[in-house]
Amino acid sequence: MVATVEPVEYAVATLASMVGEAERDPIEVYQAIADEALRCFDATAIVVWLPSRREPGATTLNAIVTAGEISPDILRLDVPIEGTLLGRAFADHEPLLIGDFQSPRTPALSKVLNQAFNMRSAIVVPLRAKGILALLGQKPNQFSDKDMALARSFASLASAAYGMSERAALVERERLMAELHDGAIQVLYGALLELDLAADQDSQQDTRAHVSISAELIREGLDELRDSVLSMNAAQQSLAQRIRRSAMLLGKRTFITVDMQGEDLGPAHPWTEDLARIQLEATSNAIRHGKAKNVAVKVTNDEDRLTMEIIDDGHGFESSGKRAGLGMRNMPRRADRIGADFNVSSIPGKGTKVTVAIEKAGARAYLPQVATS
Repeated sequence: MVATVEPVEYAVATLASMVGEAERDPIEVYQAIADEALRCFDATAIVVWLPSRREPGATTLNAIVTAGEISPDILRLDVPIEGTLLGRAFADHEPLLIGDFQSPRTPALSKVLNQAFNMRSAIVVPLRAKGILALLGQKPNQFSDKDMALARSFASLASAAYGMSERAALVERERLMAELHDGAIQVLYGALLELDLAADQDSQQDTRAHVSISAELIREGLDELRDSVLSMNAAQQSLAQRIRRSAMLLGKRTFITVDMQGEDLGPAHPWTEDLARIQLEATSNAIRHGKAKNVAVKVTNDEDRLTMEIIDDGHGFESSGKRAGLGMRNMPRRADRIGADFNVSSIPGKGTKVTVAIEKAGARAYLPQVATS
């Protein structure tokens, strides 16, 4: 059976859709590539081989995923790049059509595939510079020239789908690096400076003052790191899911209610991350600093406007009081980059209300800049 263009195009669309839904682990993407190739071609098995090292100088290819009828022992088979057909396809970026592994001219490695794994023929196509995709068959001359052409197209488009997952991962790494640099790292560095100043003081009172500031900064830095970890773990959750999850984690000593009205925002929505982090920080502040017994989170998503309110019955504070903590500086910054209005109203002894309002006509999405060389 010869593969047709329509199933190949459908498979590639499936891969692109899968990668676009959410950030995926690269191995998941390669597995999806193998699964879709098996569905499109009349192959007994599909194997994806990658170089043993990402940097130049790799000498072997390692099988990382398989699909179809083949022993898992194939995953332990290291393929030398030099002196093998599979290695040549990878090094030269050229596809190969192997009609019969039992031919006297067939290299030793191909005979291993025949003898150990009962394979007789193959198409080997490069996945750009990433690795190779092998379509294996148990019959001689199982694949045609048309299969070869379609396999090349499939591999090229599948590589593009994988590239999407790599770029998504790079954007996420850049975002986390920027967030840690601007947040926890700066705060902890400030704590170190305060400790250095404390060591140079002559009076015990001045030393205690600097140590106290340092301890406060360390707490802020640890809170920011905690929020980053929660954010990473919740990457596949909608806004409602993330808010309810934070309420469950933070509500052990404080009663937290969540009221979501209107359409939920999905994990990939450009406002989800910043709104969830604002809610998390506002709720954390209410519990940690305000000693609130009750916190109410309400999100209303209307046709033209989205509003989020976090209201607590904590101690409250004077807006002209001590310096703003890291969270109080980050929340308005996050609101600004999605085009939202941010407001904090608080009365000592009567609690605090944090409001984020987005007029949808004027909202924008924050797009991290990925460094290019």
